[in-house]
Amino acid sequence: MSGYDGFHKSNNAIEAESEGKFPAGIIAKRLKVPLQSIKKVLMPIEWHHTSSYYRKTNYYSFAEAEERIEELKNWKNPQKPTIDEDCVVNWLEWSGSRLHPKCKKRQAHNCKVEYNGMSTYKITFEDGKTMIKRKGTRGFSFI
Repeated sequence: MSGYDGFHKSNNAIEAESEGKFPAGIIAKRLKVPLQSIKKVLMPIEWHHTSSYYRKTNYYSFAEAEERIEELKNWKNPQKPTIDEDCVVNWLEWSGSRLHPKCKKRQAHNCKVEYNGMSTYKITFEDGKTMIKRKGTRGFSFI
């Protein structure tokens, strides 16, 4: 049954949930396992449109997740965090408004940069303050 129920998900997505198929986030929350373990261990069985922007969301079998619960709980991210010491970090600091944005180039020396293996860098400055930057952020680099 095509169509949309309000602005949240398609009618087909609602039907899939009544059949025991859910997005990874819902399964992870119900089984109390890491979200990444669902995405890495299980294969999506179908996808449906969700949100008011018609985003494609993968759906997984809740029954299969329950059968493989031990594997999901024991899953470890194979990428280990990497730590770089005494780095020079460059980034952009934005201010102003959306219509009139202003950008300043910033640089800090003797920083510790920790990459968690997923998508973020944690920068620790000399004074102990920290900053988080996403991988691929425009203007961010370190040496």
